[in-house]
Amino acid sequence: GYSMTGKYLVIFILILAPMMQIPAFASKGKDYSEELERLDEILSKKEIYVQYLKDRINILKSVLDEQDDLSQIYGINMRIAGEFRSYSLDSTMAYLGKCRSIALQLDDSVKLTETDIATAEEYTLGGYHLEAQAILYRLESENIPQSLRYQYFKARHNLAGELLAYANDNRIFREQDSLRTVFRNALLAMAEPGTFDWYMLKMEEAVQYGRVQEAKECAGKLVDVSEEGSHEYAIA
Repeated sequence: GYSMTGKYLVIFILILAPMMQIPAFASKGKDYSEELERLDEILSKKEIYVQYLKDRINILKSVLDEQDDLSQIYGINMRIAGEFRSYSLDSTMAYLGKCRSIALQLDDSVKLTETDIATAEEYTLGGYHLEAQAILYRLESENIPQSLRYQYFKARHNLAGELLAYANDNRIFREQDSLRTVFRNALLAMAEPGTFDWYMLKMEEAVQYGRVQEAKECAGKLVDVSEEGSHEYAIA
């Protein structure tokens, strides 16, 4: 089946593209046509990916129909919400809404916090930054369970990155740049070295501090890691 490698390679190309304008990159004279051809090939497989995604969701829905345990139903709904992520905002939110209802029904504060973080992440992805901010800032004043701290830091880091990208004055830019750095450092302390997340964070750090060669190396590793992990992702 088609994996998430396509998504990762798109990220790889998008991050490398602006860098290729930097003299240090351009002077190397590297030919990126092979990467761009692979990107074209991946994008042409979009229909295959969408079908693959629908098949996975249908399997999860059929498993869901056979469940009567609320905790299991919650877990499967969260999986389905994850499958729809970056494909359909409305569907993701609908399944996260089901998760929230079950968490309230079970009076389970950990599940409720997990749902809130996932909802904030989805709002960030969809460009609803104020809504994401409201949820994440509210959670900040609460006691985030240890098991969810990585996800929370990740959601805060992603939101800061988005707000940084859209910042239209220097004060907001500096504030969000500082926040992104704080949460990136927190994530790097928790992430396993050599994983996709770790290389993404290290590449972002290298770009921020102008370490061009290191950024290029991390970008290359990202493609390797996502290709190696694609089979595990497919059968997860």
